[in-house]
Amino acid sequence: MALVLLAPPLLCAAWYFAWRRLYPNAAGLARQRRSLAARRALQALRGTGRLPSEQQAARVAAVAADYLRGRCDAAAVEISPAEAADCLKSVGCSPALAERAAAFFRDCDAARFARDGALSASDLPAVARRFILDVEAETWAASRSS
Repeated sequence: MALVLLAPPLLCAAWYFAWRRLYPNAAGLARQRRSLAARRALQALRGTGRLPSEQQAARVAAVAADYLRGRCDAAAVEISPAEAADCLKSVGCSPALAERAAAFFRDCDAARFARDGALSASDLPAVARRFILDVEAETWAASRSS
């Protein structure tokens, strides 16, 4: 008798969890896509330390731009500092983090085009890693609190 009474609710619960696993909602898919963008960017930054200075700055800027395209659907191929800041503000990042993003892209441009920048090209991969991790931490905390 207990089997007859407990089997339908248990089967329903198992079906529900299997359905959720096989067919995640749109928010879950977007979260997975953003997480994948961060993992790919961090992986791509690992190999940049062996590049010459100009190539390193260009590669780090390209990786960061790819990350922003995946993270907040930025459309531009070459992301300007202002576009980076706007992109992060649009996904709910703090103004301070958005300004750090703009400063990072300005430093990348300075290193790429041989102007005196605040950072040398060898510092850019570490700054990019910290930037990506900070964006993920801030947006993750914001998504958990809402």
